[in-house]
Amino acid sequence: MSITPVQGSGSLAPSSYTQSPSQDLARRVSNVSGGIVSNRNGSLRSPILNSIRRVTYSNGTVYEGTFLNDVPSGSGMFRHPEGHVYIGNCSNGMPSGKGKLTWLNGNVYEGDWLNGSVTGQGKYISVSGHSYEGSFLDGMKSGKGKLTWPNGDVYEGDWSNDVRSGKGKLTWLSGNVYEGDWLNGFVTGQGKYTYANGDVYEGNFSNGILSGEGKLTQENGAIVAEGIFVDNALYTGTLAYFDPPYQCVREELWEDGLFVKEISPGVSDDET
Repeated sequence: MSITPVQGSGSLAPSSYTQSPSQDLARRVSNVSGGIVSNRNGSLRSPILNSIRRVTYSNGTVYEGTFLNDVPSGSGMFRHPEGHVYIGNCSNGMPSGKGKLTWLNGNVYEGDWLNGSVTGQGKYISVSGHSYEGSFLDGMKSGKGKLTWPNGDVYEGDWSNDVRSGKGKLTWLSGNVYEGDWLNGFVTGQGKYTYANGDVYEGNFSNGILSGEGKLTQENGAIVAEGIFVDNALYTGTLAYFDPPYQCVREELWEDGLFVKEISPGVSDDET
């Protein structure tokens, strides 16, 4: 007896959107090295505490905002040669504090920065329709966060190194729901998968597959498979059929993925 989890953008296996665009944020907005070429009036200026100026760096980056000892500090705007624009707080020449980065293609990140890296709480929205809101560490999703796919599928839970790891809940637009353990982007460990048609599996998963000890209930309780599952199918255990209200009409013993024999039917609650 087998059942295959519904696949899709929010499938039990990692989705096609597993790499966070935030991973290159530190590269896009980094320490503005290379030396000052000019300021607003075209001449070099001596250090001025908390002055507001506009300078162009040898790498083509333009900064306009406040300085401390000739280093961007306070608040301002970095405009990069590629067309990306950062507006927000900075310290020692790097984005730190609250800030917003807008890519040339329209992708946007807004939230916390630390030493030029996305670290803390923030929200990333891509023009493709993906959005992530939650915790980041060094430009990667890490901690608690919510990822929404363009088709409406939603994951809420734990992240580590930009992939789903820990405890989390994935809700498909179709109505299927998985809640439980994740490891390196895969459903691995203990969890509960509820299908839109009412079927429920509770037990162990391995890389998105029903694997290990578990219980599968189908057709509103009319069929119950319980035991050891391998590759989404009952391998060793019992398969019971019920005739509501909950009277067992047939119970089978399965071993090594094969039917062994019929077990004597159970009794209904009325007979006990």
